[in-house]
Amino acid sequence: MSNLTYYTNDGYFNEIIHGYFDKKSNWKNSKNIKKVTFFNSLTETCQKCKIVSDFKDTSALGNKKKLYQNLIKYGEKNSLKLNYLPETYSFTIDENLDKFKKLKFWKNKEWILKPEFGMRQEGIGRVRNYSEFYKWLKNNETEKKWIIQRYVHTPLLYMKKKFHFRVYAFILKSGNIFEGWVYPEGYMYVADKEYTPNVFDKYTHITTSCNNKTFPGDYNTYFGEGEFEKKIFPQIKTICKDSILATYKTMTCPNENLSNDYICWKMIAYDIIPSISKKLYLMEANARIIGMAESDPPGNCYSKTPSLQTKEFKIGLMYNMLNISLDKLNNLGKLIQPESKNSEKYKMIQLLSIKI
Repeated sequence: MSNLTYYTNDGYFNEIIHGYFDKKSNWKNSKNIKKVTFFNSLTETCQKCKIVSDFKDTSALGNKKKLYQNLIKYGEKNSLKLNYLPETYSFTIDENLDKFKKLKFWKNKEWILKPEFGMRQEGIGRVRNYSEFYKWLKNNETEKKWIIQRYVHTPLLYMKKKFHFRVYAFILKSGNIFEGWVYPEGYMYVADKEYTPNVFDKYTHITTSCNNKTFPGDYNTYFGEGEFEKKIFPQIKTICKDSILATYKTMTCPNENLSNDYICWKMIAYDIIPSISKKLYLMEANARIIGMAESDPPGNCYSKTPSLQTKEFKIGLMYNMLNISLDKLNNLGKLIQPESKNSEKYKMIQLLSIKI
């Protein structure tokens, strides 16, 4: 294919994307965003570009309420028990909240409150009774739509601290084919302080992207060699695959006017928490802007020595997605897994490929 041009306007990945295409002699950077082959942007879209890094609407997957509802429907339709889904309810601040006053709702249960459209741990709180529930809502009145979810009160601890897995996945639509992929490496987001089950504060109960440890590397070093691959990753693959199967029919590409000669794709970031028994629970899937900071803006982290995403990790992740997308464009057929463990080309593992 001649006249291959790309455009990128993404503060998190611009340098990496430029570096990727600079190594390819037949690709040139272009500011004509209406005619480029590959288009990547946080704020714009393109209806005439061959490859676009976005879908028209990913809220079925990325919205907390919609994702839970879609997974429930998917499980019922396929007679599946989705044991990784915590008991979850959605409501608005203007509703009659009497249903939450029932004693049986709170008996021997703890809950976590989240704004439906919240980001970066804002507005998240643990509540154990109606009084705490009501007080938290009053203190966060600017938020109108909420999720209340059963709290995992016996979390697996890393060095006595609560953590969750940040898992990166990748969805792609190429003509009438929809695919889902997952990256086998990622981060454990660790709380600032040691876990104290009876006292709630953001330093012990809220896991952040400021204290990163890696999986499978750091996880296996602490919990045992091969533990991640044996007990954790199979559950991660199930969660990612189910959530994509439950939502993919709602997603369309902005460039579908190009007949079958188009591709659109999107990175998805899952937050998944392990219990002490190493059973995983899905917290949410992030499908909007997925930031991957390499440095700490003042006041963004509570930690005095934050450990954030590395550039090397971001390069490996983005190069995988670019390789898969461009191979699809070049009609190279079925992708293969790497021949060696050190190969970066296709570290991503394919979860599904469906003809629509």
